[in-house]
Amino acid sequence: MLSVKVYKMRFVQKLGNKYFYNLFPDYPCENNLLIKENKMFKTSGVNSSQYKGISGIQGIPDALLIRYSKEDKIPIKVILLEYECYGETKIKTIEKFNYLNGHIIPQLMRFASTFSIATDKQIRENTIKDWTEKIINYIYADPSVNNKVSGWIKELFPDINEQQIALKINKLLTDAFQTNLGVMLIIDELSYEQRDTIKNIIGSFKLENGDSISFFGYVVRLEQKLNIIKEEYEYALSVQQFY
Repeated sequence: MLSVKVYKMRFVQKLGNKYFYNLFPDYPCENNLLIKENKMFKTSGVNSSQYKGISGIQGIPDALLIRYSKEDKIPIKVILLEYECYGETKIKTIEKFNYLNGHIIPQLMRFASTFSIATDKQIRENTIKDWTEKIINYIYADPSVNNKVSGWIKELFPDINEQQIALKINKLLTDAFQTNLGVMLIIDELSYEQRDTIKNIIGSFKLENGDSISFFGYVVRLEQKLNIIKEEYEYALSVQQFY
């Protein structure tokens, strides 16, 4: 558990981003890049009558995660993060049910649909190109991030020269958006039944290689500790992963 001091229960996105690498040891900093500047990433709703209720509506993920794994067939994976919290405002079961089905699931579907073959090919390609360029600009704007990601490329391609690295990053990100994409939900309450429902829905969206978009679910809770210092409430964050 990770100890933190907070004042309100609306904590998931703020603390999730701040302590991401501490909370989720499956995603170590050296092999992952968390992009918190989410406002520059907007999705387009699927242009298909198959998915009514989300067509034409934009969504913005709360963060973007670029995961690197040299051992995988596709070494780069792009994961769109959504932070949600029932907190103190949605206590009744019916309130949580309505919020899950009326907001959370449609939002996750918007993310998945944007890169699924269910969406118009031109719209999909334009979104991938736009997001890839923004990710590359983000990487090169920070020397430490640039060094990390360039290190991934040099590990994959030991003989590559510096001038070719940006082109290779572009190619790997494009491949990830087309064939190796995931959606992650980080929330303060999630049952296994709900996990299975969301996983099946997200898995119904197919990528260009025929694979399903993957789903990852994590529950992050505040566990209040007994000691209170100067009216600051101390908590521990607990994490549960839903495979």
